[in-house]
Amino acid sequence: MTQLRMAAVLLAFVAAVTLAGAGVSAETHHVVGGWGPDFNATAWLLGRFFTVGDKLLFEYGGGDEKTVEVGRSEFATCNLTNPIRMLTDPVSHVALEDEGVRYFTSGDPESCRKGLKLPVTINPAHDHGHDFDPSPPYDPWKPDEPSKPDVPSPPYEPWEPDVPSPPHKVPPPPYEPYKPPPTPTPSPAAALLDAGLGLVLAAAFWISI
Repeated sequence: MTQLRMAAVLLAFVAAVTLAGAGVSAETHHVVGGWGPDFNATAWLLGRFFTVGDKLLFEYGGGDEKTVEVGRSEFATCNLTNPIRMLTDPVSHVALEDEGVRYFTSGDPESCRKGLKLPVTINPAHDHGHDFDPSPPYDPWKPDEPSKPDVPSPPYEPWEPDVPSPPHKVPPPPYEPYKPPPTPTPSPAAALLDAGLGLVLAAAFWISI
């Protein structure tokens, strides 16, 4: 009975060691070797798959190159004035503890602009032996597109009715100077009557004298 109990304890211990070893083996150390002007991030990332629990080890390829971790917009513009963290050890270890994308660049803005930068897409923890698609959800090299400015609406203009055009004016007739009416010519009968009346008046005048 005692031997069976010891065998059970030994079996449990072996199982625990085996599980612990499996957990350790699932952790991958990604060595970023030759971090410097000649480092090719695109070639280094090819075929790599990062999961929660993995680690990055930055080994520098000479010179004064250092590594900083920044946000996405700073990664795109190489704005290193406010980094998330600075890695200054000769061999810098970075634990990938959470899902998402982390951005690493050279500590020198000029080297960053020349391409010394590394985006790392971290996936959920899983067995590395499974077949997973390592494609990131978006292109981390692509900078954020600026938002389009709002186009202001045209100023409000109150409605105004159409003003009718003035009526067509008739031009006045051309100026003509005043002409007196012609004097009527008396008829022959009227002329004889006037002459007879004149004789009668003259005769009456002489008689009265």
